Amino acid sequence: MAGETLPTVDAGIRTNILNLGNYVWYDKNNNGTQDATEQGINALAVRLYKDVDADNIPDGAAIATTTTNASGIYNFGSLNRVIT
Repeated sequence: MAGETLPTVDAGIRTNILNLGNYVWYDKNNNGTQDATEQGINALAVRLYKDVDADNIPDGAAIATTTTNASGIYNFGSLNRVIT
């Protein structure tokens, strides 16, 4: 029926590929916000690590590495959702 919701129906739409990114800047006033006068950091290596036990300590070597662009933006593209 129109407007009816079926919360138990699995439409089979799944994605296992994720993108993760953000930006890095020099926070001159240490306020945690990128202010208009604070520029992104270019050509900075950014590494992604697993933390399986959620203790904020990386478990093993980096699983991906990327570099910031001229604006300080980085992106880890095409990450597998289930990283073992």
